[in-house]
Amino acid sequence: IIVIGSGVKEDSNQFFLLCLARAEKYKQLNPDQQVVIMGSPEVRGTDDDKVFNDFNVPVVKFINDTFTAEVFFAELKPFTKIASLDFYGHSSPWALKLGKSDAALTPSAYAKKLKALKPNFLPSAYITLNGCNSGFSIAPDMSKFLELPVSGSLTGTLFERIESDNKW
Repeated sequence: IIVIGSGVKEDSNQFFLLCLARAEKYKQLNPDQQVVIMGSPEVRGTDDDKVFNDFNVPVVKFINDTFTAEVFFAELKPFTKIASLDFYGHSSPWALKLGKSDAALTPSAYAKKLKALKPNFLPSAYITLNGCNSGFSIAPDMSKFLELPVSGSLTGTLFERIESDNKW
């Protein structure tokens, strides 16, 4: 499962592109496994459905609502053999920013829901949180509640892309 966090400001489609790159790598390494991307790319000046269409990403399910923690947990529940969960987006030391407004996932506030999801993960599963400062309390709390290895950052995270002048 790959989760796109909010990237509505200067980041625009960068988190979406990172998710696509991760999905392609997973497909190369494990072609027989399913890769699911969930979230709202919130690309500046473009509707989410256009972003998915422009990159030929099929939308299996569309929810016309803000991608909140409640929506995240509801959508994750049907998956019963999760090998990994990767988050790309903004975060603070306390919460992952899933959507534009009122859409933060603070693990300590959702301890019960996280613990209930533990059986949905394979024994060898892991979680990566690719967002600034996610290693202070988010990663340790998620690891504690899910009993899985979770990586996070203790500082900022930096994602680069090649620009039109062929420089990073």
